[in-house]
Amino acid sequence: AIEGGDALLVLEGGHNGAVVGVATVVVNSRDARVVSCGRDGTIHVWDANKGGRAPRVVLNGHVDCVSGVATLVVTNGEVRVVSCSADGTVRVWDAIKGGPALLVLRGPTGLIYDVTTFAVKDDDPRVVSCGDDETVRIWDAIEGGDALVVLEGHDGPVYGVTTVVVNGEVR
Repeated sequence: AIEGGDALLVLEGGHNGAVVGVATVVVNSRDARVVSCGRDGTIHVWDANKGGRAPRVVLNGHVDCVSGVATLVVTNGEVRVVSCSADGTVRVWDAIKGGPALLVLRGPTGLIYDVTTFAVKDDDPRVVSCGDDETVRIWDAIEGGDALVVLEGHDGPVYGVTTVVVNGEVR
């Protein structure tokens, strides 16, 4: 059994309003990050080793609530944050350097509720999103463009998405 106790890490301040999603990424053996997103339309990248009151990077660009975040390490070792928003976009960011979004993926209509990432091969990363338009969309995480695959057939909004790679196949 696990007993309660003090938090290992406390991240304070940063967002102006509710935090609605978190993700983590290991950059290397001595560096990990926690990523948070909020109703204030921002994404914050925190130092998971130190915690504190100030994020290392603040990503701005969404014009509405950021409803989900995920992380991805691409072939060259660069770390990406993927976000989705009520503004109807999915955005891919540089998690270490910050700056404007590297990609803005459009296509879904309405709020996008969730986002995740996967890679069957190191050089083939993908982004998966879902939302109000009753679809799940799969995007190229490097090139962007139109969705590679649109999965239709849901009878209402899709609120969550995850992926599992088993023996080289996405399930």
